[in-house]
Amino acid sequence: IYNYFVKIDHALAMDNLKKAEKIISSLDGYPELKYMAFSQLAHAYLHMGEKSLTEFYVSKSEEVEKENPKLNYDAHLLPYIKTRNFMASGDYQKAIEVVNGVIEKIKHQPIDYYNGNVYVMKASIQNSLGEF
Repeated sequence: IYNYFVKIDHALAMDNLKKAEKIISSLDGYPELKYMAFSQLAHAYLHMGEKSLTEFYVSKSEEVEKENPKLNYDAHLLPYIKTRNFMASGDYQKAIEVVNGVIEKIKHQPIDYYNGNVYVMKASIQNSLGEF
């Protein structure tokens, strides 16, 4: 699926994600796979500007997280999607609340390639709020 997005064949990538969703939704277990498909669908719909579908798949991803607290997942992906969706809606206050929550969780970690984007996103929100 990633290869199709990289090749800019978004229609085929989305078709494959929807097929994957249909298959995994009928399976018991496989929370990592479900989380990956739902979060990637949320991410794709975010970039398409589909706010309600983005929120729907964020919710499905959060359900998988809640049911599987020890799940090994990308801890920044859903907050990124939620923040960008709030920003697209002009709700910068909610966006900064999400980012501040992530910063609170990672404040004892180094500001590196993995964590640096959170701080860049916060600066972007602050800029939109006129704080810079």
